[in-house]
Amino acid sequence: MQGIYFLVCYRIMFRHAPVPLLPAHGIVRKRGTFNSITSELPPVNLLVIGDSLAAGVGARSCTPVLPESIAKTISRHLNHRTVSWTCLAEPGAPAGWIVDKLERKSSILEKEKQVA
Repeated sequence: MQGIYFLVCYRIMFRHAPVPLLPAHGIVRKRGTFNSITSELPPVNLLVIGDSLAAGVGARSCTPVLPESIAKTISRHLNHRTVSWTCLAEPGAPAGWIVDKLERKSSILEKEKQVA
């Protein structure tokens, strides 16, 4: 009951929350430095699939906040290695939609691996 109250209050104050354009893509890399060890390595690929949290609904940024934050953390922990991220999200997505996207993406990656 309390959740509904706060949702109604939020909607009255802010109307509908902005939704970033999806799918979204980005690259995180350390600016101004050149590390010969990590620059020779291919970028780490990050795929985030989810609902409004992954999409960044309500964030003031035009890109999803969660995937970019995860990519920055991974880059920092891997000695500032480049991280390429993609976000597939749908506000209000049910678990079945998320599982379907994961299965489709994994089958595409398997086919690409077989071709290479």
